[in-house]
Amino acid sequence: MSRKQEIKVYLPDHMVGQLESRKKQGSRSRFIEKAIHSRLADLKNDTLADYPLEQLMWHIQGRLIKLNKEGRIETNMTVALGMYFQELGL
Repeated sequence: MSRKQEIKVYLPDHMVGQLESRKKQGSRSRFIEKAIHSRLADLKNDTLADYPLEQLMWHIQGRLIKLNKEGRIETNMTVALGMYFQELGL
């Protein structure tokens, strides 16, 4: 048996209106679940080429900062990456 958990999300009014008709049909939760599964499957198939360079660099910087805080990477590497971002204007 599949366990389910209630979540709270904030959606634009027009989307809520579109989902209300599904609520009356009893298919709103199933529709939302399928949409989320579909999006997650798309993300799983993404490659690095699917993301803008700037977004990738910010993720890398965040990861390096985390590793630095954990003592798993030297500070100068994080600083060097920050300087590189500045040179690129990011």
